[in-house]
Amino acid sequence: MGNKSKKMKTIEQAAMNAVNSILLIIIGISLASFNNQSPKSYIEPKVLSAQNDNCDGIKLNYPRVIKEWINGRMVEFRYNCVRKDFLASSYDGNCKGCSGRTRLTGEPVRWGICAVDTDVIPPKSTFYIPGYGPCKAADTGSAVKGRRIDLGFKPTTHKWWSKRYTDIYTFVERR
Repeated sequence: MGNKSKKMKTIEQAAMNAVNSILLIIIGISLASFNNQSPKSYIEPKVLSAQNDNCDGIKLNYPRVIKEWINGRMVEFRYNCVRKDFLASSYDGNCKGCSGRTRLTGEPVRWGICAVDTDVIPPKSTFYIPGYGPCKAADTGSAVKGRRIDLGFKPTTHKWWSKRYTDIYTFVERR
């Protein structure tokens, strides 16, 4: 009986080693397939169909939301088009030749009001400038031509935007 018991223990040990090996292989395959997946937090933007011709930049298949703290408050904006290389500078209603009110809507110049070339950005539309926030195309200006925008501020002392190139985010409807 001693030899049979020894043989049984050897067979049991071999069977357990085989089961453990199979389990390790299954775990290894599972981990390898899990590690080959792309991260969920990064999604490559895709281009919208050609029929959406009112975005001359990067067209996204679905809207995104940008969230930023600007002037002590959280600002959110929904967009699906990124337009590149706009020269943005700041202005207020006290500039030379300014009336203090916008030409397109008659509103006072303040933060959130922008002067645009209406051939490039539709009048009264809203777009987003990273670092500045949402902006309403409510004004025009003699120096604002092409891909140039002026960002509105109420008093000159709050002009914290230096002249620089920036992207703008817009929301365009699919046709």
